[in-house]
Amino acid sequence: LKILENTSIGYVGIGRNSDEALAPRIVEINGVRIAFLAFTDLLPEEYYATTTKEGIARLSPENLKEAIKKARGVSDFVIVSIHTAADVNAAPSRAPDDHQRFFSRLAITEGADIVVGHQPHILQQVEKFGDGIIFYSLGIFLYDPAVSSRYPADHPLFNGTQFKGGGILRLEICDRERYEYELIPTRVAYRGDQLRLESDSPMVYFLTRLWRWFDSD
Repeated sequence: LKILENTSIGYVGIGRNSDEALAPRIVEINGVRIAFLAFTDLLPEEYYATTTKEGIARLSPENLKEAIKKARGVSDFVIVSIHTAADVNAAPSRAPDDHQRFFSRLAITEGADIVVGHQPHILQQVEKFGDGIIFYSLGIFLYDPAVSSRYPADHPLFNGTQFKGGGILRLEICDRERYEYELIPTRVAYRGDQLRLESDSPMVYFLTRLWRWFDSD
């Protein structure tokens, strides 16, 4: 938190206590106040923020409802990031599971305009629900494709280490009633000794050196 604050990088979904972790990050652009919230329920218990301990915003129906209510009262547009899945080791699927659907639809029902999900290592379907839109999973933005071949197909961690691409969500907001979006699929591939993040759109990114996100253990 100190490093991010010292470099003027905004963060959301984490804080020195639960009130701070559940508080919205407000960004104002051309007079439109956009609130960002972020939650997860996939971490060990000791990682979550409490009233007296720093940590991550826990995803629960109660936290989701209260945080969106507060964000709605101080912003024009609310975007909620949800990191969840019923089974982190499930095979990648374009369709969300019931656990994802429950929390994502609850967020829209409680007043969110956009829900952006992640955990599944694949782009999932987009759903118009109520007055909002749900992007169930943007997949993996940066990853090492070599990890997908680390385990044999019968290994318990095989499905959880398969990476099937990701995407960039480009969102244009005029006001709460009018907005447009573009979902740009991406994939990571080796080109020589470098990782390259590719896209079928004109938006193409290159990684200038080999990155590794997993150690040999």
